Amino acid sequence: MAWYVCGPTVYDSSHLGHARTYVSLDILRRVSLRLHRDGVSSPRPLYVMNITDVDDKIIRRSMEIVSDGDEADPIALARFYEREFWQDLECLHVLPPDVVCRVSEHVEETIVPYIEKIMEGGMAYIIPENEMRQSPSGDGNEGGNVEGSVY
Repeated sequence: MAWYVCGPTVYDSSHLGHARTYVSLDILRRVSLRLHRDGVSSPRPLYVMNITDVDDKIIRRSMEIVSDGDEADPIALARFYEREFWQDLECLHVLPPDVVCRVSEHVEETIVPYIEKIMEGGMAYIIPENEMRQSPSGDGNEGGNVEGSVY
């Protein structure tokens, strides 16, 4: 059995909601591991967690905290908060996952082809640089000042 859980989007420090989620999942995981160890279930469950380390929030946050003359580094920011997340889980005695999948490690082989496929199907489109779009929900929120983004 493989168990895939959504990990954090690492653009800021973890909060109580993160702690509750991962402690609850850890309890379920430990029960599952105990059942496996006692011979009730087989094979051993594989626990996989993703880390969203490429995201608009991360890019925006890295641009907010950059010093004058420096260049924003979203991946460095993501790595900082990811390390902090793992330290928080360790303090809570949450078992680490068996496998960690980071978005940044799958962009070229998985995400780009997926976006191309949904664009071919007419389910996504490219917004030309600096063009404003109305929110698809019609709630009056504008899409913002977007540069060549895919939606």
